[in-house]
Amino acid sequence: MKEIFTRNMNISFGKTVAITGATGGLGREICFHLARQKANIVLLDRNINKSLKLEADIKSLFPNTSISRIILDLSDFESVKRAAEELKKIEIDFLVQCGSLQCTKSHFGYGF
Repeated sequence: MKEIFTRNMNISFGKTVAITGATGGLGREICFHLARQKANIVLLDRNINKSLKLEADIKSLFPNTSISRIILDLSDFESVKRAAEELKKIEIDFLVQCGSLQCTKSHFGYGF
């Protein structure tokens, strides 16, 4: 997997990457890869404690990594709108979508 990242995700120094689902599985591994490449990372996750833990884990290996956090719960439309407003304030170069949601129509309560 490391070879796939190295070959297909050549992020140069100083690029800003926002990543949903950053604290789990593939998203977490991508964060470490981005830190290794000296990218600026924006963690988009619903659990602030997991985001803080991930930030600490990354900083323990790559102390100069720039990391910011935005709370994003994909099952909550208001949370999505708030996160979008926060993202507008940041000039991001890439968005990596690792977060997902499975729900029924009634889950949202918005009729879609």
